[in-house]
Amino acid sequence: MEKEIMVYISRIGISARVKGFKYLTDGIEMVIEDSDILEAVTKELYPAIAKKNNTSIASVEKAIRHAIRNAWINGYFEAMENHFNSKRYKATKKPTNSEFIAYVANRLRFSRKPLLS
Repeated sequence: MEKEIMVYISRIGISARVKGFKYLTDGIEMVIEDSDILEAVTKELYPAIAKKNNTSIASVEKAIRHAIRNAWINGYFEAMENHFNSKRYKATKKPTNSEFIAYVANRLRFSRKPLLS
């Protein structure tokens, strides 16, 4: 699953060279495994990512925000808008950290489930 996440977020402009890439990968994977963790992003998700990567909670939040913002300002907002399938996200309105993580996790989780016949 980690490889799928990495490929997906790379395609929408998150650079593998930034710390936020690894933190996003970890966070998305955790949300795929347990979507309830999204109800407590700052109390559970960020601390779990920080512990896994031996860093601070503040660093995790900031690095994720930075990764999303960089993709946004470097012209990937059109790709994100297409992926997010929403007109809400424009050049001036990027998704929040939790919106981004939730969307990618759901997209990847549901793409793996077989369709009902």
